[in-house]
Amino acid sequence: NSHVRNLGVLQTSEGLVTSGEYIDVIRSQHFIEARLVEEVMRLFINSGKVPYDNSGIAQVVAACESVMKQATTQGIIALDDDGNGQWSVTAPRREEIPAGDIANRRLNGVIIEAVLAGAIHSATIRVTLRY
Repeated sequence: NSHVRNLGVLQTSEGLVTSGEYIDVIRSQHFIEARLVEEVMRLFINSGKVPYDNSGIAQVVAACESVMKQATTQGIIALDDDGNGQWSVTAPRREEIPAGDIANRRLNGVIIEAVLAGAIHSATIRVTLRY
């Protein structure tokens, strides 16, 4: 990336990383991953015990939802027409989880889906002038 003057304004170039992906996408991924680890660990540490039942699973989901709300506020997640973040968090109910996962105290199957806000870097505008 380079720092250039464009129309008298200093700005960075397109912001691509070596893979060709935009840097804001990479930073968004890292932000969400880091905040998820922090929030779920905070839940485990402050709760003493998160029960392996539907209420405990709901607590993990709530921690994930908290992060996604923060990511939405930060402008990482796209908004729908009503101003809500376009994301969802789903998790299995205890009844759906294999006994081996329960015995190993591992919660698998929590899924977060989201739409990145991205950014507009250029626009094509059509102008029609008439008399």
